[in-house]
Amino acid sequence: MICGVILAGGAAQRMGGRDKGRLTLAGQTLYRHVITRARPQVDDLILSANGDLVHYADLGLEVFGDEDFPSMGPLGGVLAALHAAKSRGADQVMSFAADTPFFPMDIVTALRGHAADAAIAYAQDIRGGLHPTFALWHVDVASALAAELRGGGRKMRDVMARLGGVAVPLDAPPEAFFNINTPADLEQAAQMIP
Repeated sequence: MICGVILAGGAAQRMGGRDKGRLTLAGQTLYRHVITRARPQVDDLILSANGDLVHYADLGLEVFGDEDFPSMGPLGGVLAALHAAKSRGADQVMSFAADTPFFPMDIVTALRGHAADAAIAYAQDIRGGLHPTFALWHVDVASALAAELRGGGRKMRDVMARLGGVAVPLDAPPEAFFNINTPADLEQAAQMIP
């Protein structure tokens, strides 16, 4: 069983601290775009976020904060998701970025098919760009990830490499992983919609 997690715990400093997932693109919030793409690919879907969790009630997802390692970036959210997923009977967690609305509709199948034996498998686009927030994590990596965070590990790619992560080449252009960090990015994303 695969539990998906939308990582939404960032500070969004380049957006003036606004919740990026609430930004509107083509008449829908970024959360809705991500949920629409993620939900069909996983058995269960949760949200990792910080702050007042009631703020996310309208999304229809169970929300988990990263209380054990707050302000640790996406890795803290992944760790919270690994614990939540294991308690729900899942053996893997697929992480999705909340600010990336165009990711492939078959990314879970692609990652699972190419890296069945890896503890962590993450996306690599057709031009070699790495996208570690889009990763399939085995729940048994949770204790090792917690040790990395306690030891000061913060850079996602570095931590993943130490935990046996592998990049999986996908048949996806870099634009599929376009993430929205600034108002200009949001404008550019609007131009990318057919």
